[in-house]
Amino acid sequence: MAPGTNGAYWIRLHLAEFDDPRWLIIESFPEVADTVQIIYIRLLVLAGKCNAGGHLLLPSGKPYGEAELAAVLRRQPATIHAALQMLESYGFVERVGDPPELALPAWLEQDVDALALLAERRQKDAERKRIKRNEIKRLQVSADTSADVPGNVRQQSKKKSKIQTKAAATQETAAADSPPAQDQKTNHPPSEVMQAIEALPPAHHPECLAVVLERLNLPVEVLISNIQLLANRLASAKAKGIDNPSGWLIDALSVDYAAQERQAQAEAIAKQQRGQQILDSWWKSLAPAEQAFWETAGRRNGSPNWKLEAHKKWVTQQEAIQLEDQMRREAA
Repeated sequence: MAPGTNGAYWIRLHLAEFDDPRWLIIESFPEVADTVQIIYIRLLVLAGKCNAGGHLLLPSGKPYGEAELAAVLRRQPATIHAALQMLESYGFVERVGDPPELALPAWLEQDVDALALLAERRQKDAERKRIKRNEIKRLQVSADTSADVPGNVRQQSKKKSKIQTKAAATQETAAADSPPAQDQKTNHPPSEVMQAIEALPPAHHPECLAVVLERLNLPVEVLISNIQLLANRLASAKAKGIDNPSGWLIDALSVDYAAQERQAQAEAIAKQQRGQQILDSWWKSLAPAEQAFWETAGRRNGSPNWKLEAHKKWVTQQEAIQLEDQMRREAA
C-alpha cells in the first residue's frame, strides 16, 4: 500500500460519523445517499493525499475543480456537481478563498502525528497480546505433560490446578488489556418519522431531527403526531409564537401535546369502523333481489359510496313504515 504525499497511509473516520443528523437527512433520499457518502469519503482520502489542511489542491497548487474531481474520482461531472451541492448545503464541504478552493471542515479532526502514534501503540498492543497467547499455550502444554509423569496423583492434580489457574488469570489479564468493543449499532428513526420531519421547513430539519434522535424510546405514533402538530403550527398563523421550533418540540414530546388529537382520531376511526360493520351486516341480511333494488336506488344520484346512500334510503323507508303502523294503531 503506497502512502500519500505526506507519508501517511490512512485517515481517521469516527465510528459515529454517519450518526450525524445531517447524514440521516441525506439518507432519507435513498436514490443519491450512497453515492454522496462514497464521494465524501473519497474526498477525505484525496484531502489526505493533498496534505493541505483539508484543502483540495493539485500538485501545482491549483484548486481542484469539478472537472478534475470527476476525472480523479472516476465519476460523471453531473454526479460530482450534484454531490458537491448537497455536501455544501449541509456543511460537509466549503468553498474558501479567492479563487475559491474546496475544503473539508472535518479535516480539522485529522492529526497525522496522532494517527502515527496510534498505529505504533496498536502494534505494541498486538505484540503484547501475542506474547501472552504464547505464554498461555506454554502453560497448558506444561499442565498436560505433568499429568503423564508417574508420582503422587494428588500432588500432580494440585500442580495442574495451579498451572490452569495461572493460565486463566493470564487470559483474564489479556482480556482486560483489550480495548472494549465499540457498539456500532446505529439508531435510525423509522421512515414514517423521517417523512414527518421532512414536512417541516428545511431550515428546521437538523435541529428537530437531533431532538428526535434523543427520544427514540418514545412510541412512533407519539413522535409522528407531535412532529405533525409542529408542522401544522408552523404552517399557520400560530407560527408567530414559535421562535424556537426544536425547543417547542422538546416540550411537546415531554407532555405529549398531540395526545388529544390522537385520541379524537382514534375515536373517529373506531366510529367509522362500527358504521362499516353495520353497513356490511345490513347488506348481508338482504335477499339477492333486495340487494339489486337497493343498489339501483343507491347509485341513482351517482354517489361513489352508493351502499351508504342505499342504507340511508332503507332507514328512511323503515321509519316511514313504522310511523304508518303507529298511525294505524292509534286510529284503531
